[in-house]
Amino acid sequence: MTKADTTKKAVVGPPGQPKPYKEVITAKAITTKGMFTLHKIEDKYFFEIPNDMQDRDILVVSRLSKAAAGFRTGASYAGDQINSGTVRFEKGPNNRIYLKRTSFQEIGRDSTEGMYRNVMNSNIQPIGASFDVKAWSPDNAAAVVDVTDYINGDNDYFFFSPVIKKY
Repeated sequence: MTKADTTKKAVVGPPGQPKPYKEVITAKAITTKGMFTLHKIEDKYFFEIPNDMQDRDILVVSRLSKAAAGFRTGASYAGDQINSGTVRFEKGPNNRIYLKRTSFQEIGRDSTEGMYRNVMNSNIQPIGASFDVKAWSPDNAAAVVDVTDYINGDNDYFFFSPVIKKY
């Protein structure tokens, strides 16, 4: 009898193919429409990101919904802003959607000049998160991504800024 190789790493291949919309967004979904359509299914959250909202800069401002008593340093009252920034969703290869933080610290003013290209090439925006496309909307006008782990995790895009975290 041969033993299984427990040191062998799992092979990580390309992400899975999207499923039909009705298999991902079931009748159990509680849906809220806004800039993105948000679907909550039990303890899972799905963003439906329209194609026309991809590759666009989006200002994100995070605020406290509740605050602990006796903690009054930094942002500490309900309604206080705890973070802000500009993000962008972009289509990636293999049915992926990337979340990138955009920066405007260094910009080129005149797009006809060679310096503009050099500045843009020196300021590639980092990928903060990558999501598998779980489904496409019925009209193929939006990508459905599962954001549960990202939203429930600690990230610098939507939660406390690094400066506030120090408090």
